[in-house]
Amino acid sequence: ELDSLENEMLALEGVLRSAREQRARGAARVEVGGIQYNETEIRRLESELRGFADMIAVKRKTLDALNRSKASILLDLQILFWASLFVLLVGVIAAVLGYLSWFHKVRIFRDRRHGPRTEDLEAFREAPGSH
Repeated sequence: ELDSLENEMLALEGVLRSAREQRARGAARVEVGGIQYNETEIRRLESELRGFADMIAVKRKTLDALNRSKASILLDLQILFWASLFVLLVGVIAAVLGYLSWFHKVRIFRDRRHGPRTEDLEAFREAPGSH
């Protein structure tokens, strides 16, 4: 769309340039590309040219905003990717360490499932409010 607007603007600039040259030579009616233009039509074409310039400026600003938004989204996706990869790596390392500690029977915590719990029983008896 921006390219078609720029092509239209170039065509209008060509017509207006030819019209200025013919006016400078003193021609009463301006003819460009087999089409005759009077003064009112030339003023209308100049107005359209300004309108096209404004529309092109707006389109460029919109395109720049879209490109910035796209870059921001891509940066967010890249951050999310690296964070996910880090969490996945930490999880795999934790799983491997857990498996190795189970395989080599590494005791991290005291096994309280077997044997008397005399320390706990004594602590319970000494606690205020029991009995």
